[in-house]
Amino acid sequence: MRTTPQTPREVLAQFAPGQAASVTEQLRELVELGELRYAPDGRLE
Repeated sequence: MRTTPQTPREVLAQFAPGQAASVTEQLRELVELGELRYAPDGRLE
């Protein structure tokens, strides 16, 4: 199931403030592994 692409800020808004650093690191790892990519408009796909 594909979800609507979101900006990193929109993704982080779904988590508690204390989780932001952990979620940011996980997103970064997924981008580095090629599991996520940035669209031209800055959204994660």
